[in-house]
Amino acid sequence: MSVMVLPREMSTPRPISEFNTLAEAVAKIVPCDELILLTTMPRGGLQVCRTILSGEPAVKRYGEWQGNDRVSWQAIRNGQHVPAPDERPVGSPLGIGLTPSIAVRIEGPVFEGLPGVLIALHRSDMQFDPVDGPSAAAEIRSAYDAHMRGGESAPGTPRQFIFSGSTALLPNASLSELDAKLAQSVEHQLPLLESKGGEGNASAQYSLPDSTGNCWPVSFVRYASYPVLSDGPVTFVSLHPRTRDWEKLDAAMFSADPEVSRLAQAVSFMVKHYRRGPTLEEVAASVHLSQFHFHRRFSDVFGLTPKELLYDLQIDEAKRLLSDPRQALADIARHCGFSHQSHFTSRFKQGTGLTPTRWRRVTVSSGRA
Repeated sequence: MSVMVLPREMSTPRPISEFNTLAEAVAKIVPCDELILLTTMPRGGLQVCRTILSGEPAVKRYGEWQGNDRVSWQAIRNGQHVPAPDERPVGSPLGIGLTPSIAVRIEGPVFEGLPGVLIALHRSDMQFDPVDGPSAAAEIRSAYDAHMRGGESAPGTPRQFIFSGSTALLPNASLSELDAKLAQSVEHQLPLLESKGGEGNASAQYSLPDSTGNCWPVSFVRYASYPVLSDGPVTFVSLHPRTRDWEKLDAAMFSADPEVSRLAQAVSFMVKHYRRGPTLEEVAASVHLSQFHFHRRFSDVFGLTPKELLYDLQIDEAKRLLSDPRQALADIARHCGFSHQSHFTSRFKQGTGLTPTRWRRVTVSSGRA
């Protein structure tokens, strides 16, 4: 017997040409010779997604400099930031010869619940009238939604939280917005990561339960130094992106960084082929990388391993199919790429806290499916 595949919603990313059109729209609002889109990432920190002028070497250097990017983090924390005339991104690989006109927080440019920032920069010798920050930010967000989202805004529930010790550093991302038990589990893990890290950076991943029994994959990344946010260590706590976010990920979203763009292509390959359980060698070969380099860089960039993403995709598909009581567990296991039903049951329980049978019973009876 084969399973009956239920339809699932897909989202099409906006092509790269749309970003150039967005830059033209922003230039009518504030002085703009360069437009840069950055996003926070599941691993913590910032990643350059798209630019108009900045070359690949500048984008690569940004990864080491991001902890000093006050302009971007002020916008993420406060919604928008108009830098003072003498507030230039000193040392920034993206600020050579250019001065930021305004930085605007953008909700979920790549992954829902992970904020980003859109920065307009102008020539340092340009003279212009002072920028009305709130008004310009509102216009720029409207332009972003029109050109990059087709008119649809997507704020999303926060999925990233930043701490210095036990102090939350993002005013618009509070653990109180999470399930109470899940928030408690996160708070319990924070000091454990501090002790694990010692003087250097550290990272860990946990499957943490909520009050309904579901488990959530959560990544913890501790930076020993991230000066723009704190004088001491900083810890990023990120709930994994949802499956629908991985499904809509497109290489063009990271056109400014060819390496990350290739890793995004690997995500697309896994989204397309996860039902047959592709090997690490096969996924790495699809983007012409060695297994070792691919595995290391994928984990560094996205905050989880390729195998963990494959399991997330398989389990999410299994959840959808389990909502139909007519579909046998063995057929679901086979359809989702598991070698046998016992392997499926083991991985499903590890990822959700429940066996497939129990999950089906609970979700169908409660109407959650």
